[in-house]
Amino acid sequence: MVYKVPDEQLVLRYATAIDEKHKKYLKYISDGFIAQNDSYIIAINGSSLSYSWADAEIPRFLKAVSPIGALQVVLHEHSRLFQLRYLTTANMAG
Repeated sequence: MVYKVPDEQLVLRYATAIDEKHKKYLKYISDGFIAQNDSYIIAINGSSLSYSWADAEIPRFLKAVSPIGALQVVLHEHSRLFQLRYLTTANMAG
């Protein structure tokens, strides 16, 4: 069977979860439960999400917090060599 994986929506769910936990972290600091210099871990679990088995070569939670995009294959016309690279906000424009 062929499935269309809603990658952007899944990345958005991770980003939303991380953002909510970051807001709680800031509240914990402002309420004095933790100090700003204390270590703090944000943990998320995407195993209950649909299509968790179809995670791309870069885990979606990393895409949610970094400018890493899809894998791109660049074929150089004259040399016939190809290059693999990930789209980022720096190279998406051109």
